[in-house]
Amino acid sequence: MLHNRWRTSLTRALLIGSALAPASASAQAPAYITQWGTYGIGPGEFNEPAGVALDPSGNVFVVDYGNSRVQKFTGSGAYVSQIGTYGVGNGEFRFPLGMAVDTSGDVFVADQYNHRIEKFTNVGAYIGQWGGLGNGAGEFLYPVGVAADASGNIYVVDSNHHRIQVFTSSGIYVSEWGSFGSGNGQLNLPVFVTVDAAGNAFVSDRGNNRIQKFASNASCESIKISML
Repeated sequence: MLHNRWRTSLTRALLIGSALAPASASAQAPAYITQWGTYGIGPGEFNEPAGVALDPSGNVFVVDYGNSRVQKFTGSGAYVSQIGTYGVGNGEFRFPLGMAVDTSGDVFVADQYNHRIEKFTNVGAYIGQWGGLGNGAGEFLYPVGVAADASGNIYVVDSNHHRIQVFTSSGIYVSEWGSFGSGNGQLNLPVFVTVDAAGNAFVSDRGNNRIQKFASNASCESIKISML
């Protein structure tokens, strides 16, 4: 069920992007540069690629969801290395979905079915993890999206608990917001989060068909998107 859920979420995210695009976007489309990858299990191949993040040096990290790993490439698509494999041990994943890279280059992966966040160095060495199945502070039920802000805080979408949790880069719990519902600041199976340079957080509130914007003081704007 969750496999299909994230596919549906990605489709809706693409529709949201289309809905927000200016009418003149087709006349200003960026020039195509390149692509890489094909279906498979080898280096540089994918089985449902999901989250993507850039490090400060311009390297590209891709969550290879169906292969339960993260692959690292140069900005031009040359394969560099792999992080993780399927499993429940340190540095292993069970269908990861989202990821982020902080300003120091460390990598944070939402290990969805192991209900945890795992942290790695930029070259893929395992550093640590936090979380676990539960509904308390610092616990998760299917974490999906991850983002890092300029101060090094890590934002995690705890999807099935309808909330966002914030941690330090070492995994210390800081705060959370959100609860199930459709009101301002409430969430219904959120999927992704991103944080801008000013510290505002933008959350894809999947079940409510909208994007919500939050400031550091937890004030909220809702941008409702009519889905096709």
